[in-house]
Amino acid sequence: MPTTGVDILNIKTDSDIGLGSDSNIPVPAVALDQINKANDDIRLYDLQMNVMKYQQKIKDRDTLLQGLSADQVAVGAILPEDKHYFDEAESKYRKAYLSVKTLEPDKNGQNKEYEAAMAAKQDLKDMAALTQSRY
Repeated sequence: MPTTGVDILNIKTDSDIGLGSDSNIPVPAVALDQINKANDDIRLYDLQMNVMKYQQKIKDRDTLLQGLSADQVAVGAILPEDKHYFDEAESKYRKAYLSVKTLEPDKNGQNKEYEAAMAAKQDLKDMAALTQSRY
């Protein structure tokens, strides 16, 4: 009964089409070792590429956090009645800070989340200066 597909381990050469003088010569195992080695090399390359992508994402995250955490707001003494205003400005900054996903601009050359976070940081600085000046 004929089968469909090819059993690579049982391939025999055919002397009628010039592939060899003996049709009982099997496929050498060295050829399979080379295929397996090439497959291992491809998997290793894919693994290295994935590791490099992950490392780049970590570097991007660290750059983002460093950029956002630079120039922090220094808070001194605040009157108890002004604390509410400062806390409100601080919570707006925290929300804007957490909404930033990347420092890269969009297709229009803008990064609205980052700009909103920087505006909220400036508002927090202004509120800190105002509330400290009243102390």
